[in-house]
Amino acid sequence: MKILFKALQFLFSIFIVNLLPGVSFAETVDENIPIHTTISAKLGNFLTPHNDTYYTLISVSSLRPYTLFRSKPAHEKIRSNYELAIGYADGKQHGAIISANMLAQRYLTSRSSGGFRPFVEAGIGLIYTEFRIPGQGLYLNFNPQVGIGFERFTKKNKRHFASLRFSHISNGELDDQNKGINSIALSFGHDF
Repeated sequence: MKILFKALQFLFSIFIVNLLPGVSFAETVDENIPIHTTISAKLGNFLTPHNDTYYTLISVSSLRPYTLFRSKPAHEKIRSNYELAIGYADGKQHGAIISANMLAQRYLTSRSSGGFRPFVEAGIGLIYTEFRIPGQGLYLNFNPQVGIGFERFTKKNKRHFASLRFSHISNGELDDQNKGINSIALSFGHDF
């Protein structure tokens, strides 16, 4: 299971590590990169199959060095983000939502740039919804995601961030019915 977990993370984050310009694995990496534990609020809206369902999630995440298949961090501009979220959807669909996600986060500038630091992210997770849209098939589904955002650090090295994330919910054809849900969410969070 651990190998499958790492393989899925690798597949959904490959474009961040290899396809974005400016990645040089020859750069020096600080092996003492701090781990940031963050709490955030996500406000989202279903885009398809209909856009009249909104949701709110409270999330706890751990941002740490990206060490996929490595003993040392891969690059100074790449992080792994592991998050757990719980919330509620309301509208045409309504009910509880619980998700667990893993994402790779790629910074577009160095931290020494000062001020805001933009990033892109991509990953996958599992999501349980208390509801199903017609044709969805399962309550437990896969949840691939991509997003953009920025962060800022306080003088005490506390992280504040905002991001905009697109996500897809489907069962990956594990069931004959595989109607998907696409959504977009805005997140705000900070270290605790």
